[in-house]
Amino acid sequence: MDVNRAHMDIWVEGDLDDAVGRVLAVGGTLKRSPAMDPRPGIAGAGSPRDEWAVMHDPFGNELCLRRTMSEHEREAV
Repeated sequence: MDVNRAHMDIWVEGDLDDAVGRVLAVGGTLKRSPAMDPRPGIAGAGSPRDEWAVMHDPFGNELCLRRTMSEHEREAV
């Protein structure tokens, strides 16, 4: 199998779980469940700004789905 050396970040508006579901519906797979970036509790990381998930498209290429968190969401974390 040839490996695609490019990696795309796809920015999502709205719910990240819905975007993950759309990738799964067309034959993609989930590599890493949605999480915050930077991750809370990591020394020096600062407060989370984005939410992201790592996926594989139906051909096995890796990509990230990313969503910028609202100010209200950042304050809640």
